[in-house]
Amino acid sequence: MKNLVPTLAKTGLLEKPSNKDNSDVNFKWNRIEELGFNTGEIPDKLPSKLCKPKPRFIISQRYTQERENQQRPDGVSSEKCDICKVPLSPSTIEEHKKEELHNLRVAYRRSRKSFDEGKHLLAVKILGLDLDKVQPGAVLQKSCRVGQKYEIQVEFTSLLDMKEMFLEKIIPLIPHKDVKLGEFESISLIPGKSHIVEIKAQFSARSAVMFPLIFKLRPAAAGANGTVKYHLADIQILIQSELMDQLGPSEPFCPSMGPVVKLQDASILPGKPKEKRAQQLELTHKLKNLEFAIPSILLRFLNNGFKVQDSMTPYERQKLEEVRSLLPKPNSSDTLNPQNYASLLELLLFIEEHQMSRDIHYYDMHHAVLRKMNEGLWLKVPGLVDKRPSLLINDTVLLTFLNDHSCAYEGFIQKIENSYVRLGLHDRFVEKYTNQPLEVRFTINRSVLRSMHRALYLITYHNASHLLFPYKESKPTQQPPLRPWFNKNISKNPEQQAAVRNIVHNSSQNSPYLVFGPPGTGKTVTLVEAILQLWDPNRKKTRILVCAPSNSAADEITSRLLEKMCTMVPLTVQPDNLKKHILRMCAMSRSYHMMPEQFTELGITNHDPRDREVYFPPKHVIMSFDIVVSTFSNISKLILAEVPAGHFTHIVMDEVGQALETEALIPLAGLATNPNATKFCCQVIMAGDPKQLGPILQSPIAAKFGLDKSMLERLMGMPLYSKKPDTHRYDSNVLTKLVLNYRSHPSILSVPNQLFYDEELQAVGDKKVTESICKWQGLKKKGFPLVFHGVDGVDEREGTSPSFFNRQEVEVVTDYIQKILADRIADAKEIGVVTPYNMQVKKMRKACDLLRLPDIDVGSVEQFQGQERKVIIISTVRSRFQFLSFDYMFQLGFLKNPKRFNVAVTRARSLLVIVGNPNVLQHDKCWRALLQHCVDNDAYTGVPFQFETQKNIEDDIPVNSM
Repeated sequence: MKNLVPTLAKTGLLEKPSNKDNSDVNFKWNRIEELGFNTGEIPDKLPSKLCKPKPRFIISQRYTQERENQQRPDGVSSEKCDICKVPLSPSTIEEHKKEELHNLRVAYRRSRKSFDEGKHLLAVKILGLDLDKVQPGAVLQKSCRVGQKYEIQVEFTSLLDMKEMFLEKIIPLIPHKDVKLGEFESISLIPGKSHIVEIKAQFSARSAVMFPLIFKLRPAAAGANGTVKYHLADIQILIQSELMDQLGPSEPFCPSMGPVVKLQDASILPGKPKEKRAQQLELTHKLKNLEFAIPSILLRFLNNGFKVQDSMTPYERQKLEEVRSLLPKPNSSDTLNPQNYASLLELLLFIEEHQMSRDIHYYDMHHAVLRKMNEGLWLKVPGLVDKRPSLLINDTVLLTFLNDHSCAYEGFIQKIENSYVRLGLHDRFVEKYTNQPLEVRFTINRSVLRSMHRALYLITYHNASHLLFPYKESKPTQQPPLRPWFNKNISKNPEQQAAVRNIVHNSSQNSPYLVFGPPGTGKTVTLVEAILQLWDPNRKKTRILVCAPSNSAADEITSRLLEKMCTMVPLTVQPDNLKKHILRMCAMSRSYHMMPEQFTELGITNHDPRDREVYFPPKHVIMSFDIVVSTFSNISKLILAEVPAGHFTHIVMDEVGQALETEALIPLAGLATNPNATKFCCQVIMAGDPKQLGPILQSPIAAKFGLDKSMLERLMGMPLYSKKPDTHRYDSNVLTKLVLNYRSHPSILSVPNQLFYDEELQAVGDKKVTESICKWQGLKKKGFPLVFHGVDGVDEREGTSPSFFNRQEVEVVTDYIQKILADRIADAKEIGVVTPYNMQVKKMRKACDLLRLPDIDVGSVEQFQGQERKVIIISTVRSRFQFLSFDYMFQLGFLKNPKRFNVAVTRARSLLVIVGNPNVLQHDKCWRALLQHCVDNDAYTGVPFQFETQKNIEDDIPVNSM
């Protein structure tokens, strides 16, 4: 034993003993799992509960990534200076580069920190502002009204106790035609004495103006030879209404936490989960108890940003090199292959979980107090209604007393009501607690992560990864006639007919059949028709598993199926028969009242009619249904219950473009594969649009190395599913692209059609709808129901939320809503407002409430995917380049995110209004195309602008109307 333990420790199977006699030995179950994974063997007996790692700290990946420290350009070319907006010639370039004003503007654009050296010299404020809401060094905001004259008094005071400073001049860094700095002479600043400079302004339109002032200072005693220091006073003038004043930040923005999350090494008293009702579905699979936790060594690598550390052992250096060699080149087109498929995706999932584990702590609470009510202890969680954080029954939180971190108390969420959760806690805590303030730490729910890891495990165990890289072209098969179309409109759509015919006759043979469905082309209609053509309620020849990444998508396809099934013979006579044929299988978190009323009335869900709780019937009962509809993640129940591969003759997967590759793998691994599989055990059909929103990730590293690419997008990049070079067409045996767009007016469809769909989409929507607003007086150009309204607003944040809002855009959007309702061109329910930021959603809803507007649907791009409205108004929010590199890196907002752009602009049927800053948006390829489309068709209005040479998103200087 004495010699064996150190040897095993070197292999990574044991924690290295801390004491000399090797008596304290801990097995590394994560490493043991890895060995089983690498060999593809599943032991007959596994521990009922493997050890979960308890990391001492987690460092955000956003801070551990190497960032190129490139200096941004100085804006000077051979012909002009883009920063100073002045023409240049070869003879004046060098002289201009030396000018003080130019260099100050370059420094301002590169980083406000360039002026940190002088920030403690002066205190600057605008007289009349509420100083309680202004933090030292923060931007100074002044609200003004259109048309009124203002004399804004800026007071500045020397902060030096003993030294006298000489103020040489005040420099307005960015001029504006409507703002003028008053006359000011050089003066000596006496410590503690205040001085005032005046800004005169009058504005003709709503906007937000950046007017930064630079105070040039020298020590008075040193005279003209003293070292110059510059103090920056960032001033914003907001030209808006009194209503918008009410939408300002409720409190100054203050980031909630730094890059490191420290987790106390405390003993944890277990809590009490909600009692689960007895389930009849037995989960018998050997994998059901595997945790698939992040290996501790990988956690250390992630915290170090995958960099070599001097303290690393030879073994750790070797493992680090193995991990780094597994990661492909960023944005490589050849990221995954059959050889690295499972190992790379497993690593990327671990990387994503690492960032998820860190980001959940944004919602941690300090000085929280539990409330005793309704037979339990309840915690109020701000943001819970908006799913920030998103919590489910039996998720856990950790509670600690402020003055005692030696013990943490695990609390299980037993019930959720609005903003409150009831916690199941240890009896010792309940006895001890008397309204003391607590620290609350949230944890992530790992159930979906575990399901994805299980799918990867099974793909390796079954030696089936090659099935996900099909390459053989299919041979045409005999195609007997189909039954009459259940949806008569399909008879007018050749592409929909081809897709249904090929699915029914399995033209793709051993390869998945893909249905490429751009916006408004009837993808779901096509899938429903194919399912109904396959389904034979009498002969029981087919058993179809239908799944999607979200409950909303699964509900939508279920509703469409029911709509047609209720009219089929013999079901027309006895609608109650439906519950014998179709099951909408819900997860435990999907309560009865969340289900569409039609589902519960027909009894097609797995809710017990007695207590309306979710239950899973025995395996043989589930297997008796002709059609089972569920989400990708919930299908894992069927794998763990060991429903045999091949039981389902068809697996139909909708919205595959929105799911992680590993999430889409869940219904395939185990139900469509078996050990040493040479082909899928059933026919696989995938539908979606890789040009619309893809998977949502939190880890910038995982996204960079390919986890943000869906299975659908990856497959469509393979030769088998690509357009043929000679014909420029897809092979219809394996893929059909739908091209008839039933949704939008041609002018709305034009730009996304050009950018994403090779101009193959045809607008064939009902003209009574698509042209119903073409004569509206609010259009810039009659007959062209598209408006781009330019707004020079300002990005703002409040509290600890990183989300942005833009009050100037809120005001313009509400103006349009009022005009549309007043002119009765659309009802409130026919209007949708799309914006990329949660805080803008909140401000927009508050503005609608203050204006007493009827309920308008305001939401994010994700909320509107798959939906349509007669009128769509988009608020893009961003008005400064300062944060755009942050957005681009982490896939926020619209800029540099083509898929979000595509979804946003393709929701509208009759009218599309874009509200945003053209000076910012024109530097993105997609927005520039849409902006040019509006300008060319005389559909632009708002703040004046000119098209400039497209520049990098990191450029960081506001553009005022000169």
